[in-house]
Amino acid sequence: GAASLFVERPNLIQNHGVESGTSPWNGNGVTISQSSAEAYADANSLLVARDNALGNSGVETGTSPWSGLGCTVNQSSAKKYAGTYSLLVEDRTDIATKGPEQDVTSMVGSGLPHESSVWIRATTGANQKFRITLEIDSSGEGVQYFHSGTTDINNSDGWTQVEETLTPTWTGTLNSAMWRITQSPGPSKNFYLDEAILQGRNTAAGPEQTVTGQVSSGLTYDTTVWIKSTASADQKFRITLEVDSSVEGVQLFHSGTTSRQVADGWTQLVE
Repeated sequence: GAASLFVERPNLIQNHGVESGTSPWNGNGVTISQSSAEAYADANSLLVARDNALGNSGVETGTSPWSGLGCTVNQSSAKKYAGTYSLLVEDRTDIATKGPEQDVTSMVGSGLPHESSVWIRATTGANQKFRITLEIDSSGEGVQYFHSGTTDINNSDGWTQVEETLTPTWTGTLNSAMWRITQSPGPSKNFYLDEAILQGRNTAAGPEQTVTGQVSSGLTYDTTVWIKSTASADQKFRITLEVDSSVEGVQLFHSGTTSRQVADGWTQLVE
């Protein structure tokens, strides 16, 4: 009788169903954990959470990496939203473009949404208009400012949260990106800030596995993954193969992008 031979190529991705913990998955700029709350198949999936791009966000370990542009910043135990300390901001000059800041150059991506929030408490005065600002300096457009809407905060309000989703855009090389608290025109007053968050959207960040030694130049690789977004607005997903060789250096090979949000449920990316 006739006979046939079927050869199935092995899956280069290990523990692809996340049924045996998280190894050998790694989080590159993200935090990963095994989750049974949602699963496309079997019992578990890989929960991927964007890391906070702001270091020492609760100001519990001194002031670094906080700095003051046109102001002074100091750790203070006089007022705090959470933990033991907050950041006291004083002696401000140009409140429209300057304030307490952190460098987030390596954690942002052009055209991507970045959720950000911070708790603020005014020391004196009324109707102070606070906002979150991303200052982007690129070779294409130079310096640009992306602001949240303003939040009115009075001294009598206590702690108030300022939050926004910012979508910076630029072309060319990104020279620097700074996260900062600024104000719309008005009197300069001192204030405290605490528990600041910027969800990083570096396009190179994401869950990954090492496949070195299993891929070869010039060959075609079929790849697929099921993803489910937890965001209420569209997020753009793609599969990336990063190759670092002695000749070309680091190269990124991307699939096409797929936009998905939580209402879409589980979606398969194929390339």
